[in-house]
Amino acid sequence: MEGTASSSSAGTSQGGSGNPSRPSSDSGRSVLICLLRLDLRIHDNPLFHYAHESPKPIVSSADKTVNLSKVEDEALLGSTADYLLPVFVFDEREMELSGLPGYQRKGPEARTKEYGFWKTGGFRTRFISETVYDLRSRLRAVGSDLLIRFGIPEVVVANLVSAFQAEGTHVEGVWLQKEMTHPEIEVENHILQKLSGTGVPVHFVHSKTMIHPADLPFESSETPDVFTPFRKKVEALGRKMVRPVKPSPAKFKPLPPQIPSTPDYALDVSYEVDVDGLAPRSLETRDKQEGQVSFHDILRFLLTPLNDSQLPPTLEANALLQQRHPASAFPLRGGESSALDRLDWYFVRGKSADSSRWGKADPPPVARYKQTRNNLIGHAYSTKMSPFLAYGSISPRQIWEALDQHEQKFGEDQNTYWVRFELLWRDYFFFVAEKFGKMLYELGGFEQATDPRQAAQKMEDGWWRKWDPLNDGPEHEMTRLLEGRTGIPFIDANILELRESGFMSNRGRQNVASFLSKDLGYDWRIGAEFFQSHLIDYDPTSNYGNWQYVAGVGNDPRASRQFNTIKQAKDYDSHGEYVKMWIPALRNLHPDYVHTPWLLTSEERRRYGLKTTAMDVTIDGYPASPLYEHEGWHRHYERKQGVGSKMHGNPQEKVKDGKAPRRHRPGPYRNHAAMYGALSDRLNTDQLSASAGTLYHSSYEGGPSRNVIPPLRGASGSIGPGYTSRPNAGYMNHGGNGNGYGHGPGLERTHSPFGSSGPRYSRPPPPPMGGPGAPVMPAPVGRAPGNAFDFGPGRTGSAGSADGNNRTRRLK
Repeated sequence: MEGTASSSSAGTSQGGSGNPSRPSSDSGRSVLICLLRLDLRIHDNPLFHYAHESPKPIVSSADKTVNLSKVEDEALLGSTADYLLPVFVFDEREMELSGLPGYQRKGPEARTKEYGFWKTGGFRTRFISETVYDLRSRLRAVGSDLLIRFGIPEVVVANLVSAFQAEGTHVEGVWLQKEMTHPEIEVENHILQKLSGTGVPVHFVHSKTMIHPADLPFESSETPDVFTPFRKKVEALGRKMVRPVKPSPAKFKPLPPQIPSTPDYALDVSYEVDVDGLAPRSLETRDKQEGQVSFHDILRFLLTPLNDSQLPPTLEANALLQQRHPASAFPLRGGESSALDRLDWYFVRGKSADSSRWGKADPPPVARYKQTRNNLIGHAYSTKMSPFLAYGSISPRQIWEALDQHEQKFGEDQNTYWVRFELLWRDYFFFVAEKFGKMLYELGGFEQATDPRQAAQKMEDGWWRKWDPLNDGPEHEMTRLLEGRTGIPFIDANILELRESGFMSNRGRQNVASFLSKDLGYDWRIGAEFFQSHLIDYDPTSNYGNWQYVAGVGNDPRASRQFNTIKQAKDYDSHGEYVKMWIPALRNLHPDYVHTPWLLTSEERRRYGLKTTAMDVTIDGYPASPLYEHEGWHRHYERKQGVGSKMHGNPQEKVKDGKAPRRHRPGPYRNHAAMYGALSDRLNTDQLSASAGTLYHSSYEGGPSRNVIPPLRGASGSIGPGYTSRPNAGYMNHGGNGNGYGHGPGLERTHSPFGSSGPRYSRPPPPPMGGPGAPVMPAPVGRAPGNAFDFGPGRTGSAGSADGNNRTRRLK
């Protein structure tokens, strides 16, 4: 409907601007648009809280003036709008959308800047999709809904505003959460530019961090360059450090009765399905109408570009879409519902159908957090809140509140304090990323500001080794590392876990980062972008900030810090259970040698049933030599299983001045299946051969060994040629396409870091097979087919071999 907009409201702004008078409109109705990005929740969401509050008047006098530049004045926000329109846009710059029927990109493929990985890989694509659909379901339950669009958020918002104004509906404002990293801030600036002159104010709320920016005891631009001073200053705020959780309304304002048509790409997503695979009855009670698409359809469209060919027909069913890797340490679905469930179980309740092994008197798992946080197997060893925090399915303040509730019942100790400590680290990375801006993603890192002279030296040609992902073949060091074929079991197992489940432990991430940047000396951004593509819980500040920290270009005061891979492996996987889980070829090795199989002679390898390969990891074969061997590893070669283990806590891991009075001492720590969660039976606690689960062929005897590692390119690769979308007449585009593009013992390395490895280490012969050091492993667990997630029959080809269709799968 054509119409003109009449508006006298204030112009665009970045904070609360009081209570502008409500202008008249042709329809006499007004709408408030809330753009959701990384705040996909209802509870403790300031957008929804203030949208249902009355505007607060600004009271100024001669001796008192309200400073509207203070972000805390967002509390003045309120709304008189009749309708509330929550909007989510799948951003083509972050997620590849070319698999959508008829979608036309307005810009390049959604790949990382330096090394061309897909920005959002298969696991994260699924997790985000689950999160968005869960939010939609929860909004529907309170009388609202979620408008889902595909394209560029600032273009979609500008088109919606124009369409509403054209039909005579007053747009009260556009609200969104304030982000703190450069790409997201660019989106905010473009929204401000596009809405300039429309009379529609833009307001930002702050809920990204646990500590509200207005409550910092310093300006955000003065955030300390090192974490400890930051922590001490904010902890001095005491109870004022964290604001209370904001309640959500029981009933939401309705959506506008009709959403005006815009040129943005849209699909009819009204068809309901059981997104989580948990409903007691099927939601598909009627046939899809022409043009309707389900959650499964959307996910299939989004996964298609991540593969070389169309996905198999099995993707039409629930099996693969709801598949969780049987060995995954993060088997949870995306969304606020799952986040609240996990929060209640881990911090408050402590026993449920999923945690039956906890005794009735046992406190919930957080009571053992400091003891188990560095473990590697199962879902219960850490909070697993990071994926939910990354997309705002839960707020850090909700976790803080859950800790308060736990301490009221069980008392405060180092376990609960350590979770608070980690939340402060998360906040610190956000504030320091906001302070340094683009440096978060640059080779020189934050060190360009904190130590320009040292940063300049590290940015000289030759300091960092480079990698050409399209031309360096499968034998290249970096290709072997990112495919988990280094011949160093602890590194390979962590890479395999990431590529097959979308998750990696904190301990694994630190070791992989140190190995890539310090041992091999490669550009740390290779690893950061690889993690960005594969990690379910990718967050730019934590990911790039931690990679900088480990690589020595961030805010680590000891920039030369370096991890000893073998020491770490025997500290945190002292019995080899984790390595054996992910590398089936090593499952028969004695724990004393599982982390150093290159020390075995050919006869010893034969006795253990371990075949020798040049660089491939197969169902029964493993490389004879490691890709790299540091001299510092040698002193840990003779260390026996269990000696010096830190799997049940590190007594040397302390926080200076981190005072946490112990009012309650939990019972003695029990090392049993409970630490792994309840993902397996009592006898075989996650002792499955994870990678072997993808290989059900019986042709290995007498046949050539085949690599179990999927290549970076090919049917499951994250690097490779672009995808050409295929027309699909079965699905209609209910909106068309927009026409604008709106984006505008570490050693200090003073010379070449690459030396020859030390002499081969002599050691006593291995103990006989079949003893206590050779555990019986259960049969491999089969998995559903598929390739977008780096597991399934399609991933059995070697990096240099042909797949089932005789296509060569090799990096070029």
